[in-house]
Amino acid sequence: MPEKSADIKRILKLVIGTLVIAGLVFFIVRIVVRDWGEVRRYEWSLDLPMLFGSIAVGCIATFLNSKVTQNIFKAFGGNIPFSRFAFLMQFANFGRYIPGKVAQIAGLLVFMKREGVPRVSTLGAMAVFQVLLIITAGVLGILLAGQEAFSRFTLNIPSWVFALIGLLGIIATIPPILKALANKALTLMKRDPIGYEISFKDWAVAFLSLALGWILYGLSFAMMTASITELELSSFPFVGGAFILAFTIGWMVFISPGGLGVREGVLLLILTAVFPSGVAGLVATAGRIWILTVEAASLGIAAIVFKTIGCKAVSSFSSSCSSEK
Repeated sequence: MPEKSADIKRILKLVIGTLVIAGLVFFIVRIVVRDWGEVRRYEWSLDLPMLFGSIAVGCIATFLNSKVTQNIFKAFGGNIPFSRFAFLMQFANFGRYIPGKVAQIAGLLVFMKREGVPRVSTLGAMAVFQVLLIITAGVLGILLAGQEAFSRFTLNIPSWVFALIGLLGIIATIPPILKALANKALTLMKRDPIGYEISFKDWAVAFLSLALGWILYGLSFAMMTASITELELSSFPFVGGAFILAFTIGWMVFISPGGLGVREGVLLLILTAVFPSGVAGLVATAGRIWILTVEAASLGIAAIVFKTIGCKAVSSFSSSCSSEK
C-alpha cells in the first residue's frame, strides 16, 4: 500500500510538472506569436566573437562554482582532486534536467561514494552549497535588477529595501547561521542534521568566490544577449541580474527540470524593460540553448582534463571530519 501511494505521488508530481511547463511554454510562444511583427522589425545581429566570448566566460564561472563546491566537500573531509571533482560534479549536474532533481543528487551520491566520501557527508556538503548558492544569487540578482524588475509588476519598492535584503543575505552566509539553514534543508529532505566546523575566513572566501561566479555568469548572459541584439553596455548589469534572478527562481522550482519554462518565463517578464515583449521571449529562449552549450562545453573541457590527469589522481576521505565525530 505505501508503495502504491508513493507511485501515485510520483505520477501526480509528474503530471503537475508537465502541466506547469506546458503552460509556461504556451505563454512564451503566445507572446512571441502575438508580437511577431515587432520581432520581424527588430534589428537582429550576430556578433560571433562576442557569442564565443560569452561561452568562454560562462565556462569560467562554471569551473569557479565547481571549485567552491570542492572546498565545501573538503570541510566535510572529502579530499577530491579538482581534476576529478569538476568532471564528476558537472556530469551529475545534468541530472537536474530530470523532473524532481533526484537524479542529480543520486548521481552525485554514487560518484562521491566511489571516491570514498560517505553519503551523509555528500548530502551535508550539497545542502550547504545549495543554500549558499541560492542566497548569493538572490542577493546579487536583487541588487543588480531587483528594483527595475519589480517595477515591471507595478511594485514600487524603495532602494533601501533591496539594500536591506542584500545585507540580510550576506548575514545568512555566516557559518553558524548557514549551518542552521543547511540543517533545515536536510530536515525537509528527511535527512539527519550535520555537524561541522569551518572558519569565517573560509566562508568569506566561498561567498566572495560564488559572488564572482554569479557576476561572471550574469556578464556572460549579457554578452550572449548583446551578440544577437543591440543591447547597450549600460544595460549589462540589469540583464545579467535578470538572468541571475531567473536562474535562481528556476532552480528552486523542483517540479520543473532544470527550471525549464520557469526561467524563460521570468526572464521574458523582466527583459521587457529593455526589449519588446516578443524579442524578450526569443532572447529568453535563446538563453536556454546558450546555457546548455556552456554546460556541455564545460563538461567537455572537464572530461578532457579528467582523461588526461584526473583519472590518475587519488581521492581520500578524512575520518577526522567533524561530521563523523
